[in-house]
Amino acid sequence: MKKLLLFAAMSFSGLSMAEDDNQWFMGIGVGNSEFEESSFNESDNLLSISGGYDFNDNFALEASYIDLGNVKGSTLPEGSISLSQDTLALEANGFTVASLLSWQISAPLSLSAKLGISIFDIDKQWTGGTVVDEILASDTGGSETNLLYGAQLQYKMNDSFSLGLNWDRYKIDKINVDGIYAKINFYF
Repeated sequence: MKKLLLFAAMSFSGLSMAEDDNQWFMGIGVGNSEFEESSFNESDNLLSISGGYDFNDNFALEASYIDLGNVKGSTLPEGSISLSQDTLALEANGFTVASLLSWQISAPLSLSAKLGISIFDIDKQWTGGTVVDEILASDTGGSETNLLYGAQLQYKMNDSFSLGLNWDRYKIDKINVDGIYAKINFYF
């Protein structure tokens, strides 16, 4: 997977080095993360710190640190039979690397599709109900690598910064997490 990502990045960079609008950028985003599973629906604040490179108007690579927050809620683990539900406390943060394919809607407004990988550190703690199951009680998280995808609507104010609205979909321990956040990018 890493070799494929590196090959794709080198291929696109070689094709677009002739462009004179290449720019490095750094960004910060804040918003909301929604953890959704059949028996677990919770939300918390999201923080994103990113950096990347615009190869041209249509392609960019971006690396980010994402903090999806700390959620806690009742759930019944899959395949469990219990008279009472468990409480799951879940915290996730990590890094992403993604490519952005953009289309100009009108002069300063663009829409981007995002595809990449995420590596999250997951901490979780189970209490209550079925936690007597030693396998479940010993599941305290770990590191997890998955695909991510998303979309971005961006308004480039000038050559120095842009404002954006982002939606990303992550997979954390079989739970879908939607990140919805506003972001500002600074170009240099």
